[in-house]
Amino acid sequence: MALKSFTFNGIVSTDYGIMASGNKTYNVPARSFQTVSIPGRNAPVYLDNGRWNPVTIVYQCSAYNGLKGDMQTFLAAISKDPGYHDLVDEWHPGITRKAFLASDVNVEAFADRHGSFPLTFIARPEKWINTTPTTITESTNFTNPTAFDAKPIITVTMASGSTSGNLYVSRYVSGTRKDQWKVTFSDVSTDLIMNCETMDFYDSAGNNLNANVKVQATITSGEIDMQFPFFAGSSLSRVFTVDGGWDSAIASVTVMPRWWTL
Repeated sequence: MALKSFTFNGIVSTDYGIMASGNKTYNVPARSFQTVSIPGRNAPVYLDNGRWNPVTIVYQCSAYNGLKGDMQTFLAAISKDPGYHDLVDEWHPGITRKAFLASDVNVEAFADRHGSFPLTFIARPEKWINTTPTTITESTNFTNPTAFDAKPIITVTMASGSTSGNLYVSRYVSGTRKDQWKVTFSDVSTDLIMNCETMDFYDSAGNNLNANVKVQATITSGEIDMQFPFFAGSSLSRVFTVDGGWDSAIASVTVMPRWWTL
């Protein structure tokens, strides 16, 4: 496999003379489950935990110029900020992972100038599909192109002088509404950001607005974890602000759908 570049936390490997193989970047995460053994029953019972495990990504790196210079500078740069950061590479165009650096570095050096070493990252299971946020000013449909439920980030921008309103998210199957969330908010001066993964409300200044919002869900599908809206896999969802139209108290709604796959 040809050597290419990868980028972690905005740091591009080839800027430091580091190329890598992508052989071990195609791993798929395992499903998380519990094993329960029942006396007298052949084989255990497997209980699904409703989630996927993290996945290990390994880049076999090669430093061609400046083993003692560029390589050490590169390793220092990608190691200085612990935690999850964006990880992208040339083998998976249009895809971003969330990962953290999980390995020490064992370098096989050649003539004190060239060398190779593996870098191991632990990534969240999702391969996020790079998508541009959509700003809407009327009822709009969103169709999930993947088989996996997406938890969007939705930003409501208030019209001048307005501080309250509603946001609706409905899910449809074959033209029939199955689920609906009504988000009612008040005392919102500029904007309201709804993060459906972290289940938080805040504004663009970072102020917590959870106390200003109420979510009412009408659920018919029987699915779990339904407290906040999500865009169901392979389904159509509709975002609007008032039945039959658009509430003039809301200037616009910006939707980052956060589509992902494995």
